[in-house]
Amino acid sequence: MGELISAAALMKIDACPMEGIDQKEYDRILGLELLNLGTVAAVALGYRSDTDSYQRQPKVRKNHDDLISTI
Repeated sequence: MGELISAAALMKIDACPMEGIDQKEYDRILGLELLNLGTVAAVALGYRSDTDSYQRQPKVRKNHDDLISTI
C-alpha cells in the first residue's frame, strides 16, 4: 500500500487509504471469492477537482506543545 501511495504521488495522483471497508462486499463485487482471494485493504486514487477550494489553501500544522502534554 505504501508503494502504491508513493508511486501515485510521483505521478501527481492523489491517494487515500480507506478504513472501515466492507471486505466481503468488495470480494463479492470484484468476484474475488471465485478466485479464492480476499480484500485486505483499499486505496482511493484520483485527481482533485479544479473546483476544490481547499486544494490551494496552505497546510495547517499545529505546534507540538499544543497537541501533546506531559504530566
